[in-house]
Amino acid sequence: MATRIVVGHLPAAMQPASEASMRRSLLSVCLLVSQSLAVAPGSTSAQAAPARTAIQIATAVAAGPATVGQNATVLAWPEDGGKAFTVLRPGSNEWFCLADDPSWPGNDAACGDPAWLTWYRAYLTKTAPPGSTGLGVGYMLTLDTQVSNTDPFAAESAPGNQWHKPTPHVMLLMPDQLLAQSRRRRVRERHT
Repeated sequence: MATRIVVGHLPAAMQPASEASMRRSLLSVCLLVSQSLAVAPGSTSAQAAPARTAIQIATAVAAGPATVGQNATVLAWPEDGGKAFTVLRPGSNEWFCLADDPSWPGNDAACGDPAWLTWYRAYLTKTAPPGSTGLGVGYMLTLDTQVSNTDPFAAESAPGNQWHKPTPHVMLLMPDQLLAQSRRRRVRERHT
């Protein structure tokens, strides 16, 4: 069974007061973390690793609501073409937050539930995600890069690939069966 991705923009009440205020808040967190973990001149890159990790964690958890990110497992994209995410911080809930992919322009950090983690693992290995019978919920509240809704590997806009503008949004993974039921229900409602 295939799974479809549905992207919906956040209602105005759930969006940050402004994109600028959201970016200032995220930048403030990153600056505070980097200043508190600043590396002295002449220190080794191993000493710089905690600062880099702290910044990755801060930007990853900012991609979702605070109630999701505060206890989520935080993951980083693999280095050197690896096929497994690196755990930056273990979590205590079922959610994960994925740090920005350094190989992609802009910030594409995301948070999601187990269904989305399965999707991201399939994306990483360029394989089809297994079919799902449940709904998956994900967040990209700090997205500032454009992506395709129909081709996750597309590097630029092309006719028919539903290019998505960078705005804070909630993502839903919907199994084909659930999507079909929803469509049938909408058709019935229109004709009654």
